[in-house]
Amino acid sequence: MSKTAILADIHANLPAMQAVLAEAASLGCERVLLGGDLVGYGEHPVECIRLAMQSGFAGVTGNHEKLALEIHATNAADIPTHWRIDAMMASLIRTAAALSPDEVRWLAELPYFKKLAGAILVHASL
Repeated sequence: MSKTAILADIHANLPAMQAVLAEAASLGCERVLLGGDLVGYGEHPVECIRLAMQSGFAGVTGNHEKLALEIHATNAADIPTHWRIDAMMASLIRTAAALSPDEVRWLAELPYFKKLAGAILVHASL
């Protein structure tokens, strides 16, 4: 039976993501699944997305990905001022501004849930 690592709530913490992936590799994990909230709060949202994309990780969307995409689709002048002083929203505004078209497409294609053999991967709840 192959081993699978499930990473969730990374929140743009690239050093932590890299450390956990290294540990998963050392344990012989052959597959990595992402449980959502790859972005938000941390300093490296784009780098975390690129690592996931380049590595071919499968996964599901989290509420932070959905909010970042909504912000990305919003005219900057229409973003409420109070969002800019809220730590979570400010991090997602920065994330949305930094996304390339390929990263937007990749995030937009993440499903809400993923059926697996004997399990369902979902960020929060079905």
